[in-house]
Amino acid sequence: MPGPLRRGKVLAGAAVALVALGTSSAVVWWAVGNGVSARDTPAVAGGRTPSLFATPAPGKTAAGTPTDARDLSRLPDPCALVPRKLLDSFHLDGGGDHTDDTDGRRNCTWWPEGRDTTPYYFVDVFTYPTPVPKDSSARFLVIKNKTAWQSVIRDSGAPHKLSCSISWATSYGHVRVNLRNHEPNWAKSWKLCKYAHKFATGVFPLSRR
Repeated sequence: MPGPLRRGKVLAGAAVALVALGTSSAVVWWAVGNGVSARDTPAVAGGRTPSLFATPAPGKTAAGTPTDARDLSRLPDPCALVPRKLLDSFHLDGGGDHTDDTDGRRNCTWWPEGRDTTPYYFVDVFTYPTPVPKDSSARFLVIKNKTAWQSVIRDSGAPHKLSCSISWATSYGHVRVNLRNHEPNWAKSWKLCKYAHKFATGVFPLSRR
């Protein structure tokens, strides 16, 4: 084959390859721009999916922006997981309205109105669409034959201010119960966690699905 003709065919072939590559790239960027996950996109050569399509972190889209709160609507309402009898026994007569936030969770908060004798003040129940986060400092415990994890979180620079959280896995992600101490008593962690365990035990039966 004459040299010029052969070079022409090689260049034409390269152009076709570049066009194909450009089309593939366009598809990739279109998918990212429209929040398409790896499950909805074809694998590339070798059966692998580009890391570009990695599942976004909870509360984030592929572009790194907060998700819309309505994305959490499939999660149970955390307010509905707490029986009235349990609220009464903890003297929780304030709050009780759920919120959805950009951290990818639903939250319901209660507090005892006009009381400063309880070892806790704010009591939160969270529902998440993700597994229980790994925490090397968490303590293993059992609630109604179900594995759970207990963590104590202290305020930086003020270790007397703390909260006790208990989390367990569900089919939709996990549930977390959190109790926080308050002035003037600033309950110790063992006492606060004792109440957190009792509250979590009351929430657990309604959280399974």
